[in-house]
Amino acid sequence: MVSSIDLILLGMVYDQPRSAYDIQKHVEYRNLSHWVKISSPSVYKKLRVLEQKGYLMTKRQREGNMPEKSIYSLTREGRKYFHELMHEISAQPFEILFDFNAVVVSLNKVDKEEGLECVQRIAQSLQDTRTYLSMQRDVKKEIPYVGRSILEQQLSVCETLLTWCHTLCEELKSSDGLEKMKELP
Repeated sequence: MVSSIDLILLGMVYDQPRSAYDIQKHVEYRNLSHWVKISSPSVYKKLRVLEQKGYLMTKRQREGNMPEKSIYSLTREGRKYFHELMHEISAQPFEILFDFNAVVVSLNKVDKEEGLECVQRIAQSLQDTRTYLSMQRDVKKEIPYVGRSILEQQLSVCETLLTWCHTLCEELKSSDGLEKMKELP
């Protein structure tokens, strides 16, 4: 199974060895959990798995009176696996999943006013997200290219979904009522 977490972690030590703590802090600093499925606990667990598979090697290091820590670096096999993941993940089909689609598929269960209100809430949430992302882009002028490109991607998704929400609202306003929509067999 192809793992985007593996790719992120291997990429973080590709040029520079790092401790698990440094990697986890880098994940937090770059807000990666907003863009891909990665969490702090998964970082530590996956690093151990990647080491066991021979993709990472560990060197124990102590600085002053600080406790000893493991510093991870990429092995030759790890570099090869990194490049394989780059190709596999970029070529695989992907799913576009939004939790709010659970509301959309259930619109025919509520009356027109409630359905319209729910879609307007979705639109407001998208607007709030767009505002937040725009502020991040404007405040953090020094965002590296890859981070900036993901930020722009997310802004584009918000814009498209806002347009979709406005169209859906107009359709709902002109409908005879959602409760009369027929279910598919």
